[in-house]
Amino acid sequence: MKTILAPTDFSDIANNAVEYAVALAAKTNTRIILFHCFHVPVIAGDAPVVTIPFDELEKDSLETLNLKKAELEKKYPSVKIEVVSKVGFAAEEINEYSQTNPVDLIVMGISGSGKIDQLLGSTATSVSQKSKTPVLIIPGSAKFAELANVIVAFDFKEIDDTNSINIIIELAKQFKSRVTALNVRQEHQKLSLESSLSAKQANTLLAEVPHRMVNFVDSDTIHGIDHYLKGHDVDLLVMIKRKHGFFGQLFNSSNTRKMAFHTHIPLLILHE
Repeated sequence: MKTILAPTDFSDIANNAVEYAVALAAKTNTRIILFHCFHVPVIAGDAPVVTIPFDELEKDSLETLNLKKAELEKKYPSVKIEVVSKVGFAAEEINEYSQTNPVDLIVMGISGSGKIDQLLGSTATSVSQKSKTPVLIIPGSAKFAELANVIVAFDFKEIDDTNSINIIIELAKQFKSRVTALNVRQEHQKLSLESSLSAKQANTLLAEVPHRMVNFVDSDTIHGIDHYLKGHDVDLLVMIKRKHGFFGQLFNSSNTRKMAFHTHIPLLILHE
């Protein structure tokens, strides 16, 4: 991992996520792209339409980014930080930048579970739905900690693109993490031949790092994952967004928010 993209709207939630991203970068010798997206507002009323000049908005965006950069560089002098300002809609610009530039991880904040808070979290969930780059969602109360214990939620179906697992391996090696591959299934479901073979694949993919395989019975996948997390000391939850099937449906905006809001644990979303 060489580059982390840290989008911010300069809110407390975003600042917390940026702080997490830079702390992670300091531990992994990774550079940070501090990213802000602005749009040109149109003020309409009885008077003629008024727009704020683009140059003025861009200047203000860059000045605020550079102030944040200077603040972070004092605290984390070993981290190389660059700033990027774009005009447009945040989720679209974040995904566009990550697809056209060498970005290995996007780190974004998400807020609480109230109606207004859910709107604040919509950019993170929108990015996680469409991005092909791993997205690390940081709940508002989460603070950076060594990734000693990592949970990877598998549905134990064959993984087509095994490259998605690489970032888990890299982080687990860096932090000497203990990795748990977690499969939540309903009580009446039996482990099929397919799931047994897929469990074997998961075991092979994680062979480079200390890990264990766990089957957890629950009537609902999200509830089961949440229940398991509450009973264990976990620093990072990893989920794989599949192209098809239940784990693909799981990452609609409401479910992503639900999963992130149910825990203070950072949620890393990988894309098959």
